[in-house]
This record gives sequence, C-alpha cells and structure tokens, in this order.
Amino acid sequence: MVEQNNFVGWDFQNIWEIDAGGSYPYLKALPKPGKVDVNSANDPEEDEEDEDEIAVPDQELLTFNAVSGENYQVVFYGKNLNRLNEVSFIIHYNAQFLTPINSYNGKELTIGQVQGSDYTVTFIDAGIIKGSLNKAIPPGQYWNGIICIFKFKAISSGNTSMIFSYS
Repeated sequence: MVEQNNFVGWDFQNIWEIDAGGSYPYLKALPKPGKVDVNSANDPEEDEEDEDEIAVPDQELLTFNAVSGENYQVVFYGKNLNRLNEVSFIIHYNAQFLTPINSYNGKELTIGQVQGSDYTVTFIDAGIIKGSLNKAIPPGQYWNGIICIFKFKAISSGNTSMIFSYS
C-alpha cells in the first residue's frame, strides 16, 4: 500500500513525498514523519518502564472511495497516550477529492477550537490540518479517547486516502 501508484491524483512533484515501500505520503513542506511501526506497542521485548513514549503508531492510513457531494465523518482515536501537551496531530488528505467542513455547522473548517471538542486547529491549508488536543494527563496515567471528529465533503469521486499522524 505504501507505493506512489496507490495514491492516484496526489501531486508528488510539488506537494507530496513518499519513500517507496517505506512510508505513507507526507507533505514536502513539513518534516518527514517517523516510520510506521504498528507492532512496537505490542512487543513484549519493549522496555515497559519508558513512560515518555506514545504507544500508538506514528501514522494511521485511511483509504476509501469518495462519492462527489457526499459527507464523510472521520473519528480519530488515541490509545494509551501519556502526554499531549507537546504533541501536534496532523491530518493529510487529498484536496483534489475532499474539503474539510465544520462538523457542527457544515461550513468551512477554520483555525480555532473545534466546537464540542478539546481539539484546536492551529494550521489549515489544502491537504493538511494541524492541531493540538487541550487535555492534561496526570503523571503516570494514560488516556484513551477521541482526539477529534472531522467531517469532509467529497468534491470529486474516486479512491482517496488520508493519513493521521503526530509529531
């Protein structure tokens, strides 16, 4: 799945970059995200005393067939998170197929706190939404829950993807 030809319609000359077989697409204008390692959180050989790590993959990929004019609600969950105050959550999406809209009023998504959530959008541009979760986790505890619910309107039909990551 991590091959450029699986991301039809994505602009790999000007906007996106991919390491064939080694990464999902990422924006050229931002630092390269960490490598996806979905097994590290469940590895019994891992050092259990390391409390500074977030025990979730660096990236999650969602692929679906968009139908022009339809709305899609996407729920991003966090599991076993032990810090949030220095983490930026990033959504990369294909702006050729999708446009983000406010889940509550159906209008364009804008910078600021997402109504009804603890998520604040700090940056938004065609193909990327970046923000943070305004939630404190007491030392030694972990948090599981919804990071944010986003709604996207399909502006074209076809297979598309979005990537949820953090930095």
